[in-house]
Amino acid sequence: MQILRESSENEMVSLFLHGEINSDRWKNQILEIIEKHNFNKKIVLSPNLLDENENRQRKRILKIFRGYDDSEIFENFPKKIDWKLAVLNQDDLQKVKYIEYDYWAELSGGTRFAKDSVSTIKNGTEIFGVKNDNFIRLAEHIKSGDSFEPLIIIASNTDSNKMIVLEGHARLTAIHLAIEHVSEIKALIGFTGEEDLNRWNRY
Repeated sequence: MQILRESSENEMVSLFLHGEINSDRWKNQILEIIEKHNFNKKIVLSPNLLDENENRQRKRILKIFRGYDDSEIFENFPKKIDWKLAVLNQDDLQKVKYIEYDYWAELSGGTRFAKDSVSTIKNGTEIFGVKNDNFIRLAEHIKSGDSFEPLIIIASNTDSNKMIVLEGHARLTAIHLAIEHVSEIKALIGFTGEEDLNRWNRY
C-alpha cells in the first residue's frame, strides 16, 4: 500500500455519492432524492469540497440514501477515521473483504473475501437469482483499459490485513475477475482503531 495524500470525510461522502450515481443500480434513486429535496445534482456530479454548504447537502443526501452516519450500513460506524488516498497493489487487493451482508457473503462462498467471488461467478452460480452480467461487463471494461472511481475502504490502523470495502463492491468484484490486467488501483481508505472497527455492524 502506498499513501498518496491526506483526505477527509467530505471527500469520502462526495466520492461515495459520485460512485453510486454512476451505478446503473443506484443512479435513479440518488437522482430522485436530489429532485425531491431540491438539491442541485451538480453538487454530486461536479463537487466543490471547499464549499461547506455543498458538503452539508451531500451528507444530507447520503443520510437519506444510506443512513449516514448512524444507521443502515453506517450503524455503529467508526467516528474517529483518518482518511487517506492510497494505491493498492494486487497483494493488498487479496486482503479486502466485502461488508457483512448476505448477498456478498454468499457470492464469496462464506469468506467475504472479494477474491473468492471469482470462482462463484465463473461457475455460473447466481446468488439469490441475481445475474452476474454486471460484474462480467465491468471486468471487460477493465480489460479494455478503462478506469473507475477509487474504492472506499475502511481499515484497521494497526493490522494491514483488515480491510473492508464500504463503497465499490461491484467494481472490486470486477477487478478480481480481471486481476491479471490490474497492477494497482486507487482507494480512499479510512483508518480507524481496532475496537471501533469491530463495533461497526457491517464489519
